[in-house]
Amino acid sequence: MEQSISWEIGKAEALNLRGTFKFLMGDVSGAKDDLYESVKIFPSLTQSWVKIASVHMEQGEGIKAFECFEEAIKHNPQDPDIYYHHGQVLFITNEFKEAADNYTKSSELDDTFVFSHIQLAVALYKMGELARSMATFRWTMTNFPQRSEPQNYYGELLLDQQLMDFIFLFNISTHFHSTRPPPMNVLPLVNKGLAIYQWKQDITAAEQCCDEALRIDPECEPAVATLAQLSLQQGKIDRAVEMFKRQAELARSEPELINALTYQYASTAQLEFTRNYPEMAEQLAQIARSM
Repeated sequence: MEQSISWEIGKAEALNLRGTFKFLMGDVSGAKDDLYESVKIFPSLTQSWVKIASVHMEQGEGIKAFECFEEAIKHNPQDPDIYYHHGQVLFITNEFKEAADNYTKSSELDDTFVFSHIQLAVALYKMGELARSMATFRWTMTNFPQRSEPQNYYGELLLDQQLMDFIFLFNISTHFHSTRPPPMNVLPLVNKGLAIYQWKQDITAAEQCCDEALRIDPECEPAVATLAQLSLQQGKIDRAVEMFKRQAELARSEPELINALTYQYASTAQLEFTRNYPEMAEQLAQIARSM
């Protein structure tokens, strides 16, 4: 009997992994089939329920996604991962109060998971509770001194408020990541570049930050997207086309792919136009810079 149960769990986990891989590769329908087969074999595998919820959200089926979270909680109400991912879905649907409640529950069950604390702080900020948000960020930075993510997201909050401490925090976050074993999270470098551009309008320094991020991690989509827009604003249409093409290659969803291809083809058309009608190039560049 024990051998039979063990075999069923193993098969369910294998289907879970295969479904996850298919989802990451864009095969949403195939992922859903594998994940549902996983919980059919072993209904208590809460990770499969969480991932099925993500598949339903990808397909715009919010009600079914929430039903999956309820099913997961029914099987294991003490799993902090369920509440974290439930909070993520609530967050993207702008249900910030409910999202905050789920992040709080997740961190109560496992206070070592830094992202539950970070997302709680962000949700509080979205709710307009600035003092509680900043206090949560400060608590998180104090209690996770070796993690760079709190400084990075806190820097984004300060940037949103146009407070100057964000450059310092992004520098700290970048330093923490550079001293940790690879792979290095280069998002703080991209955020630092955006901060410098918004603060000083120094587009060259912003590009340098993004170039450095891509040197370390060629798969960093935010760096590619930022460089594409910065190139477009400067009239560097050749590089903008190159970056939009790369962004399309890195796209993980249909909306991301459509957005990247739209900009790529529009930029290619602009490039052809300026080659054929050079006298109109400056006027077109002004339009691009205003986008």
